[in-house]
Amino acid sequence: MSTSCWKIRNAIFWVSTDDGLALIDDRTFAIRSFRRAEGLPITGYWVGSGAATFKGEMLFGGIGGLTVVQPTGSHTGPSNPDWP
Repeated sequence: MSTSCWKIRNAIFWVSTDDGLALIDDRTFAIRSFRRAEGLPITGYWVGSGAATFKGEMLFGGIGGLTVVQPTGSHTGPSNPDWP
């Protein structure tokens, strides 16, 4: 289940779910999931708990805290350096 969704580039979305965060490319439908194994401190996010800062960071609130995502940084991860 999706809880919050933020568009960061032409076709790239950050989505929080009840099982972590995901990057979705709406042109190719490729999905890159982020959970505890990828370093997230929390994985369960609340519905409607997303916000953005003036610096463009995305905030996702969930069970156990807040996750801050800086979308201008690398979000490809070590397992797939070419995505997207």
